[in-house]
Amino acid sequence: MPADPTDVRLSEWPTVWQAVEQIRARNGALNALSLDLTKRALLVAAAPQPSDLPLSGVPYSLKDVWDTREAPTTAGCHRYRSRRPEVDAPVVRALRRSGAVCVGKSNVPDLAATPECDSSAFGRSKNPFDESRTPGGSSGGAAAAVASGMAAFDWGSDFGGSIRLPAAFCGVAGLRLSSKAWPVSGHFPFVPRDLGLQGQGPLSRSVRGVRTVRDALAPYLRTAPAAPFELRGVVVLGVDAFSAGQWPYAEKEIRAALSEHHVRPASADLPAPRVIHHAFAALLANHWLRLFGPHVFGGNIGALTCGTRGLHAQTRRIIAELSLADLSVYRDRRRTAQAVAEVRHLCAAAFAQGYLIASPTTTYPAPEFDSAHALRSLGAFVKLGNLLDATALAFPFGSFASGMPRSLQLIGPAEAEDCVLSLGEKLEQASVRRGFHDR
Repeated sequence: MPADPTDVRLSEWPTVWQAVEQIRARNGALNALSLDLTKRALLVAAAPQPSDLPLSGVPYSLKDVWDTREAPTTAGCHRYRSRRPEVDAPVVRALRRSGAVCVGKSNVPDLAATPECDSSAFGRSKNPFDESRTPGGSSGGAAAAVASGMAAFDWGSDFGGSIRLPAAFCGVAGLRLSSKAWPVSGHFPFVPRDLGLQGQGPLSRSVRGVRTVRDALAPYLRTAPAAPFELRGVVVLGVDAFSAGQWPYAEKEIRAALSEHHVRPASADLPAPRVIHHAFAALLANHWLRLFGPHVFGGNIGALTCGTRGLHAQTRRIIAELSLADLSVYRDRRRTAQAVAEVRHLCAAAFAQGYLIASPTTTYPAPEFDSAHALRSLGAFVKLGNLLDATALAFPFGSFASGMPRSLQLIGPAEAEDCVLSLGEKLEQASVRRGFHDR
């Protein structure tokens, strides 16, 4: 059974000095951080710090998609290894104001595009539980850094489960915040806002940790006022034949955990995981040129061969598959729009009744390297959070038979942040006490 690198999931955050020790001891093997800023971090930590700042002296890593004026922002891509933004992203300024200390930038796959953290610029990141497996993507380096104690938290981005899948694979918590309340700015590569897919948020060892980071940055980044959300029940989105993976009885365990906390089970029509997967895939295929065109010479299929040179093979494959799917299986854009609208309509109706949605984060443990792409249903559940531009939380929920971490997901509307976090914290603690794992 793989070792648990977090020891105690709800342990206190490391100091800057402890984080630096872990970086020196483990980053050579895990390659979680693509840019080491420990020298600067130690100087900052040694200087007098205002004690009244919410994250004063807390070490964090920053996903290498957020613009930083004093360091390159590459999106893990060899083409952009020398890219130097002129200004810091708003989240970077907010973290500085909060007193947090950056120890490094965390590795991402090329253009933050794949579910494995393998970069053409900095190489492959590894899972702290089992170094033969991926930590996920695109916030893979972030999750590996947090799980191994190199950072107290990381600030990630989430376009297709990019915070929540790595959190699940590495046994930590990850929160996707809705862009309706937390607009994304200073992110590279740029994702068209009208798609409503991109979100941002923290990864930390526990739900308590992500709540603390969210609270600290909300005064600087949250643009919509908090609104009340009265929880009247939770609908469980169970597995179907497409998504059963290695956790076919997920619904039963999730219901048992909810019952333990006297959470009312609710019933509502929800889209099946297979429907969610295809709606998301169709939307990406229909907009692949807007997403990847600036990074592919000519922006057309005929240019793909030369235009994707310098990108990782996994990124090239995704671009090619999306462009071909746009011309074939998903060529009917009207049908795509209807499928996406139906998913959003069904879930909005559940939210309107005061329901949250609970599901597995994924029904698979962290895949071995070069195998994630073949698991078509790997991200079926997390993609729902992106299609809805929802508040979506992933947190540890036992383990698979192999000992690899398992994870539960809670989804709610933008205004349900506090409700999602409160319930998530209770369920996470119950999971630790009861020790759910595969039978």
